[in-house]
This record gives sequence, structure tokens and C-alpha cells, in this order.
Amino acid sequence: LDAEPAIAEIARILRPGGLFAAYDYDWPPLIGWEVDAAFLRVIEAAGVDPSRPEKARHVQNLTESGRFRAVREVFLHARQVARAAEIAQLPRVFGPAARRLGEGATEHDLGLDRFEGAVSGCLNPDANMMWWSYRIRVAVK
Repeated sequence: LDAEPAIAEIARILRPGGLFAAYDYDWPPLIGWEVDAAFLRVIEAAGVDPSRPEKARHVQNLTESGRFRAVREVFLHARQVARAAEIAQLPRVFGPAARRLGEGATEHDLGLDRFEGAVSGCLNPDANMMWWSYRIRVAVK
């Protein structure tokens, strides 16, 4: 999504005092340091910078547009209990990893085998806590 035309359209359709809010969540969820490290390796192997620099510009783009009187980013966290088998499947639904698999990358190429090994070696088969982090960008016209 090209930021400038999107921001212009958001500002156009908002009334004065109108509120724009958009959120996304960070990959990977926090699970445990060994599993998290293996997940980050999968993300990197999928060709994604885990620091997600493109997300860092969202607030700056909204602010620099000059179309909003207030811009803010807030963070929320949600916890989820999941079985180890469910956690082991998470990288497969991470878009860039799924795309690479569809293009012919192997599970070994992406480190899915090492990730699954970390999950089975570190997590409880029945119940594990995951923490998802959400970034919410809010702008007031």
C-alpha cells in the first residue's frame, strides 16, 4: 500500500474530529526464548527483516502528512493458550514463509524442522502461553 495516497484518502473521508485507527500484530508471538529464536530464524529465512522497519514508518507517515491534529501509537498484548502442535504450525501460516513454501522452498530451507524440534523439546504438549503484541495507530482529523 502506497502511504501517501492511502493517507490522503483516509483524511478525505474523515469528518473533522474523526478518528482513524489501524492495527497489526508482530510476529512471532512470545512463547519462550528457544522457540522464539527458532521462529525468528524462520522469519529471516523467509526473507523478512524481523525488526519490520516498514512498520516503524506508519506513525511518521501519518504525522508528516500534516492531515491530522493528533497521531499516536499504542501497544496492546493478548495472551493465548495453545497446544505445542498448534504452535508448531504457526510459521506455516506466516505469509512470507507460506509463500516461500509455495515457491518450492523446503522445510529445511526455512528452518521449520529446527523450529518444530524447539517446540517439541521445550513446550508442554497440552498447554503453553503465547503473547501476541499489537500496534494500534490512531489519528484524529
